[in-house]
Amino acid sequence: MANVRDEFKINALRDVGMYECVCLECGNKFKGLPVDNIECPACRSRNISRK
Repeated sequence: MANVRDEFKINALRDVGMYECVCLECGNKFKGLPVDNIECPACRSRNISRK
């Protein structure tokens, strides 16, 4: 069962804009948070294109 703190974290993440990302190394498409050090979950490359 979720507590108030968990619900706050979930709502905060909903409010954060997600990027549509494409890895330029392996072509993997994924959603990413707006951070500077994003990396591909498939190959760990940081050569990412964000939209």
